[in-house]
Amino acid sequence: MPYQAEWHIPNRLVYARGWGRMTVQDMELHTAMCMKFLSEAEQNAPGGHVTMIFDALEVESIPPLYLMLPSALPVLRMQNRTESMIFVSMNKGMRTILQLTGHVMNFKVRFATSSQEALEIAESILQQENRAEK
Repeated sequence: MPYQAEWHIPNRLVYARGWGRMTVQDMELHTAMCMKFLSEAEQNAPGGHVTMIFDALEVESIPPLYLMLPSALPVLRMQNRTESMIFVSMNKGMRTILQLTGHVMNFKVRFATSSQEALEIAESILQQENRAEK
């Protein structure tokens, strides 16, 4: 699966996008990118939270949950650095898998059906954090 990720707002909001069929190796790539972003944020903005948008509107399939969990564990262990993940997809199966993962791993996952909706959710999260910091 082709994959790209970048800071949308440095040290605060990552925007990742995938398309095609996701493999376990793709999940490992995603995990490595998440760890890179979280490490950068820890160096540049200690104590802050990072929100991630994962746009999966063009992802055709993902591996079974039991194959993805070992790859996701390093990121989930750093969840105190992560406010939440916003997963963008119309696919009910993928949304259900992520919802179960979030529940089992005590990881906050929010859902959106468009990139615009995801950005609005992220903006709301960031505004709440800014108010809490004051």
